[in-house]
Formats: sequence, structure tokens, C-alpha cells
Amino acid sequence: RRCAMAAEQQLLRGQVKAPEQTVKKTYQPKTKVIKERKGGKAIMRVTKKKNNVHVGLYEPLTEIKLWSTTERRYGKVMYGTTYAVEAAIYTAKALGIDKMEIDLRGAAQIENTIRAIKMSGIGV
Repeated sequence: RRCAMAAEQQLLRGQVKAPEQTVKKTYQPKTKVIKERKGGKAIMRVTKKKNNVHVGLYEPLTEIKLWSTTERRYGKVMYGTTYAVEAAIYTAKALGIDKMEIDLRGAAQIENTIRAIKMSGIGV
């Protein structure tokens, strides 16, 4: 107790410098920023399951996944909707991709998916 009081008195007299307060560092995740691809090309994989649709955009040469989503993210599952495919096409346009190779897996009700891709205006 005496040591603490002596340290306070020395601090008040100016004989000892006050310890600097440390600044708490905030976490900054290391993310890869995908730049625009003017005139780029990508592979869009559409996998239809029983209750869900998985859609992913992939790099054509390296098969690296650029972006992916599922149909369930867009609310209650209603058959015949193409929300995930439309979202993938919108994202591809935002990235600057104008040509896509389409890979359809799962043969159930692919007519709506093909129609959505054709109506989007993106090169297939």
C-alpha cells in the first residue's frame, strides 16, 4: 500500500511519467478484392436438388469460386422460381463478366432456368 501511495506522489510531482494507455486494435479481416473483368468469362454452375438450387460463378481456367448462392436465401421455397440464377447473373454483370459457360446439373424443371438465362441478355 505504501508503494502505491509513493508511486502516486511521484507521479503527481512529475518525477515519473504516466504509462501511456494502449489503444485497442480492431480486427480487420484480410479479404481478396475481385476487380472488374471487362470482357471477362466465367462458368455458372446450376445444381438443382429436391428442395434447393445451388448456383455458383467460377473462374474458367482455375475453377476458383468467385461467388455462390442458394435458392433458400430468397425466402420460402416456391417451385419454378429462378431467384438464385437471376442473382448470379446480376452479380456477373456487376463484375464485368459478359460471357458465361453454363453447367446445368439435375434435370428437374430446368426450363425456367434456361429461360431466365436467355432473357438476361448475357452471352452464353
